[in-house]
Parts: sequence; structure tokens; C-alpha cells
Amino acid sequence: VYSMARAFHEAYGIRSAAYGKFATGVCYESAILDYRVCAQNEDGPTFFQNVCGYAGEHPDKTVLVIGCGDSYVKLAARYRDQFPANVIAPYIDYDLMDRLTNKEKFYELCDQFGIDHPGTREALEATLDRVYAAGYPDSMIIQEFIPGDDSFMRVLTCYSGADAKVRLMCLGHVLLEEHTPHGVGNHAVIITEPNDELCEKFRLFLEALHFTGFSNFDIKYDQRDGKFKAFEINTRQGRSNYYVTGAGYNLARILVEDRVEHRPQPLTVTHNRSLWMVVPRRVAYDYTPRRYHQEMRALIQAGAVTNPLRYGPDSALKRKLKLEKNQLGHFVKFKKYYHRPE
Repeated sequence: VYSMARAFHEAYGIRSAAYGKFATGVCYESAILDYRVCAQNEDGPTFFQNVCGYAGEHPDKTVLVIGCGDSYVKLAARYRDQFPANVIAPYIDYDLMDRLTNKEKFYELCDQFGIDHPGTREALEATLDRVYAAGYPDSMIIQEFIPGDDSFMRVLTCYSGADAKVRLMCLGHVLLEEHTPHGVGNHAVIITEPNDELCEKFRLFLEALHFTGFSNFDIKYDQRDGKFKAFEINTRQGRSNYYVTGAGYNLARILVEDRVEHRPQPLTVTHNRSLWMVVPRRVAYDYTPRRYHQEMRALIQAGAVTNPLRYGPDSALKRKLKLEKNQLGHFVKFKKYYHRPE
């Protein structure tokens, strides 16, 4: 949420409104956000009412509905054709979204388009019998484990225009993830890197499905066969999306230019290198493989580094103190839940 709000503030100087369930977190009491607490915000009718209410408060403005979590994105897709006329929800229809976010169906689509993915097994009968006996109603994928630490992960963020043509693709090389029980899998350090061949596979995939809006792919490099294997698609920008904006490709601007200003946009596949991190630099160096440290230092010295949470226009003393406490907490969390690379 904060990363997208920062992108809008950087591009247009505006305060975004955000609805959250709790009066906590980096968005709460932020100077660049009108943060509204609504405990029932994931309830469909409440979500719809909040969007309509906000649109009514700003009848002369175009309102963009941007979901920053899977439940909100699905609600936006479900209600997109029922919102007031001044509201744009830049999402695919609910049925396609449901199909893509089902791993079994997603892997079937990957097979059709030549996108590698982990092997799967649909057996392990005893375990599955117990799961289904407990009331689980859907199919289940038992996914192959792909060896390798965090630095074998990649994240691909894309934007597809209203015409379903891909406009932006930015590949990030994940060097470190969080490992706390609550935050496991969240990215902590990313370096952007080019890979035109890989991006082209996903471009063809997205355009064939007539996908629109933001998409985000979790990918892992399999050192056993030299292939990049897709784990899943998120039909939204990812939590770490500021690695794209920080690299010079503002996600708010590309969305506005497409959906509001209707400007033509050629395809951009990013090639510049940039470093993104949400942990202190000492933590980044301590827990990433040494082979990446030289480039990390070079990018930092060149000023090509961003922490999305550190933003000059949003630096009230209370917020700065909370942020420093958050950053210091990473030293404790990584020491407790992870290990230094050999």
C-alpha cells in the first residue's frame, strides 16, 4: 500500500486514500495517505460501500481502485462494473482472475505457453485423505522442491494496458527474503536485472489471455537444469513493487497515463540496474551471498538504491522513530529465524 501511495505522491503530489483493517502499520498516520480504518473492509458489501462513498466525496475526480492484497483485488474485479461512473478498477474479470490464481490451472496454462514450472504430484493419498476428510473442498497441488537459497528467486512485475498489450516489464533478482513466521517469503533485498528472453515468454502469455492491469510472477532459477520456473501469478502489483518505481519506472504514472490520460505507451523492458531494500544495509550485507556485495556497493555509491519506507516528505518525528524501531527489529528477526550464508 505504502509503495503505491508513494509512487502517486512522487508523480502527482497527491495524498491517496487507503482503507485498512487496523490502526497500525507504515500507512497509519502517514503524511502522504488519508488512512481510513475499517475492520470489515474485506467484506464484499462493505468494500463496495467504501468505494462508492469515496467516489461520492469526489464526484469531479477520476477514482482509481487499486487492491494491494489478493482479497481486495478479487473484490475490485467482482464489483468493477457496478462502481460509479467516475471509478476505474483496472482489473480482469473475476472468472479469469480465479483461473489464474488457481495453481493447478495456472500450471496448465504455463504448459500451453512453454513456461517452465515446478513438477507436481497429486498423490500422497493418506495425507490428502485426511485433508479432504477435514472439509477442504478444492484440489491440491504437491509441488516439487527446487533447491537454492533466496538468491535463486526472481520477481517479474508487469503492466498491461486497457488494450491488453504489455507496456512494462521489470525483472528483479531477489537476494534476500524475510524469514519470520508472519513475513516469510516477503522480499527484503532486490537488484533489478535484464532478461529479455524470459520476459518475452511472459509477454506472450499475458497478451494471449487478454490480461489487463498489474501482474506479478514469483519465479525461481533451478540450477539443476538451468531453467527459470514460475511458481505463481499475482493479479496485482506485489508487496515489493517499489523496486520498479525506484528503478525509474513509476507504477502510478504508467497506470494513469494508460487508464486516465489514454496515452499510447510502447513496451518497455527495463535494463538498468537498481538496488531495493527494506532492511538496514548491515542486515543486507550480513545475510546475502558475498558474490553480490560488490555490485550492491557500486549501486549504493552511485545513488541507485531505495528503501520505499524512507521518504523525505513523510518524515514526521513520530513516524521516523517508529521506522527506526522497525528497522532495528530486523537485526533480531534475522538472527533468530535465518542464518548467514556460508
